[in-house]
Amino acid sequence: MKKIYYIIIALFFTISTFAQITDLQSEIDSLVDVLVKERRQWNEASEKLIVIGEPAADKLLEALMNKSLDSWARRKAAMTLSGINADQIITPCLNVFTDESEEIAVRRNACNALASVNLDKQENLFLFYAKNNNSDIRNVCYQRLGQIGSEKAIKFLISEVDKQQDMGKWIILHILESFDTKEVNEKFIHALCDDNWWMINEYARNILIKRGDDVVEPLQKVLDNQENPEFVRWKAIWVIKDLESPKRNEILKNALKDENWFIRNEAEVALKKEK
Repeated sequence: MKKIYYIIIALFFTISTFAQITDLQSEIDSLVDVLVKERRQWNEASEKLIVIGEPAADKLLEALMNKSLDSWARRKAAMTLSGINADQIITPCLNVFTDESEEIAVRRNACNALASVNLDKQENLFLFYAKNNNSDIRNVCYQRLGQIGSEKAIKFLISEVDKQQDMGKWIILHILESFDTKEVNEKFIHALCDDNWWMINEYARNILIKRGDDVVEPLQKVLDNQENPEFVRWKAIWVIKDLESPKRNEILKNALKDENWFIRNEAEVALKKEK
């Protein structure tokens, strides 16, 4: 009698579990259908699929890899996958990303879809594609290399900073912000004087100010080197005056004797604010 009872209970739970799985899959199918068909208000469906997580990955991959869908629908599927940590998305997304017959926008989003997974084993692949002639392909590879964050990946990114302009440089600097090393700080100091995009100057300045004592010495060397152009030296004191460092006031007082009026003025204004 007990055996029959346990069999009935087990059967009940099996049926209940199957029903739950069926209901979940039905919900996923419905949400993905909204995702790929809705041109504007698709965000809610995407958010719900991200909450569902790994069980939704296969259906989203199906949409991403379906070349009969338009580019925007496939990219929305990829955007949603970027919030799901599921190992099964790695190979399909990489297949789309490395497929040169695909639109660049689809390849880029397929690569971005990997933002939540472990990519340590794919480091060499991203190092290879980070040398691509297309800036969109390079930029997403920079992001994935930053995600990996290995010594090899960061060393490569440091070597790439000065080769890039505008968005490429912006992306790499944002990645390097998390790494407070001498080599990284030197790149931020150099970016102070970037003449391609003023936002890079401002961003570099803000990061260097946060570094504090770590950048006082290299900035002082830039300021004290009279062979540097006036603009470069002024950029150095532009940061120094806002550093929280015990060495700051001494540097500013010495700058009052500088031959350059811009340097003297910057130092004088900063010191007056202290009073």
